[in-house]
Amino acid sequence: MRAKELTDPEFSFYPELINLDGHFAALDGKNELAEEGFRRALEQEPDGETFAVDLAKFLSERGRQTEALEVIAEALEQTERREPLERLRSELLDQPGTQTEE
Repeated sequence: MRAKELTDPEFSFYPELINLDGHFAALDGKNELAEEGFRRALEQEPDGETFAVDLAKFLSERGRQTEALEVIAEALEQTERREPLERLRSELLDQPGTQTEE
């Protein structure tokens, strides 16, 4: 993405650009690259619940609910804006076949 090329990692919206790269890669079917982008954005801004939601949805859409729930659990420890994460967690737990450890 050209915008990311014109900035450096110190740019305040750099994590958003990385996350956007992840979305573009996912649309192109480049799942490994997409996951890498989502994870890098979340690593750079661990309190960014939007990045955690994007990564968790990506994982869930690929049948990786356990990993998605782990991402949500970690993000809930980092962020103050909990509602989107809690809502997604509930949706994932309501899906048939989702197993939780008791």
